[in-house]
Amino acid sequence: MTGSVSMELSRKTGLLLKNDSPFYGYPYLISRQKRFLDLLISTPNLTWALPTICLLGMLVIAHDHNIPFKNVGQINPVTQEQIPFWKISTMAKDADLDEEKFVGESKSLNEAKRNNVDTRVTPLGNILRKTSLNELPQLASVFFGDLSLIGPRPHTRTNMQIIIKNKKEFPYSEYLQIFNGKVKFGIIGLGQVFGRSDLSLLEQTRLDVEYLKLASFKADLRVIGLTISTILSLKD
Repeated sequence: MTGSVSMELSRKTGLLLKNDSPFYGYPYLISRQKRFLDLLISTPNLTWALPTICLLGMLVIAHDHNIPFKNVGQINPVTQEQIPFWKISTMAKDADLDEEKFVGESKSLNEAKRNNVDTRVTPLGNILRKTSLNELPQLASVFFGDLSLIGPRPHTRTNMQIIIKNKKEFPYSEYLQIFNGKVKFGIIGLGQVFGRSDLSLLEQTRLDVEYLKLASFKADLRVIGLTISTILSLKD
C-alpha cells in the first residue's frame, strides 16, 4: 500500500493478513471453508441477536419515533446496483435527504464525519453506533448467505460516486478485478478494525484490496478477535 496509507497502518495490515498457507485470496474467499466460518459464528449468535434486535427496534420506535430498521442502500461496485444491507435506524427521519448537504465540500462522507458533528444521528443512535449494535441485523444476512462475516464493505452511493470520479487516485479497477462479482461483501472490513471513519475513503478501499489479495482462514480469525476488542473498548 502506498500514498496516504500510513506506514503504521501498512505494518498492522501486513501482520493481520500474514499467512503461511497456500490457500488464500480469491480461492479462499469463495470456498466452503469461509462459508463454514460464517455459519460457525452467525448461527449461535443469532440466538441472542434476534431478541436483541427486536428490543432495540422497539426502542427506536418509542424513543426516536422512527422506523426500526433500514436498508442503508450500499452499492455493489461491480453492477452499481443497490444491495440489501440492513441496520437498526440510528438517524432522524429523512436524514438521507440531508446527506449531500452534510458532505458539502468534503472529499467523502468519511471526511465529513471526521470534521463535523453529524447532527442527523440521534442520541440513541450514537450509542448503537458506538457499540456496533446497529449492525446486528446483518448477522441474519450472513446466516442466509447474502453476506460474509469478514469481507470488503460496500460503499454508500455518495462515496461510490467519489470513487468512480477519481479512478486514477483510487485502486478501483484493481478492486473490481479481484472482486470479480463473486466475492460476498462483509459486515466487518479492515476499515472497521483500523479506525472506521478516522480513515480516508482512499485508505478504506486500499485496505479492501489488500484483504481481497491475502484473505485466509487465520486472517479472518484475527479480524474477528480485533473486532471484539474494538467493540469492548467502545472505540468509534
